[in-house]
Amino acid sequence: MLKSVLIITSSAGGGLLQAAVAQEQHVAIQSPCVKIVKRDVLKDWVWGWLGKFCIESWNRAQKNGDVRIQKFFVSFHRLFDYIAWPNVFVHTLSTLFKEDVDRVIDTQTTSTSAIMKAIRCFNWWRSKHIVLEKLVSLQEKFSNYD
Repeated sequence: MLKSVLIITSSAGGGLLQAAVAQEQHVAIQSPCVKIVKRDVLKDWVWGWLGKFCIESWNRAQKNGDVRIQKFFVSFHRLFDYIAWPNVFVHTLSTLFKEDVDRVIDTQTTSTSAIMKAIRCFNWWRSKHIVLEKLVSLQEKFSNYD
């Protein structure tokens, strides 16, 4: 029986938050007594100024339809993962222990390897078998066919 579920999301992009809300509602219906812990990678786990900058810049670019800025941010995604890795790993691992998590659902796109490594360490120390449930939404755009 589940005691605690960790839902990891990001405020950079509304779709990520909506997926987290949908998962939270689904878990609450399936297991009403479970404790749901939500963490935002950029707001809660990445340094305040950097997370805030990323959120505001990405959301502004989406709102304004500025694809050039969005491509710019995507091109630095791998570098961001590398820089944020230690911080995300430590925060994920400490949250897993603090909340004694039984299930992890991730709806965001960054630092997946840090989150997976933290889960592996937690599983080893607690003799658990938690897996990362990664939810990825693919959005396809089709041109008009005549």
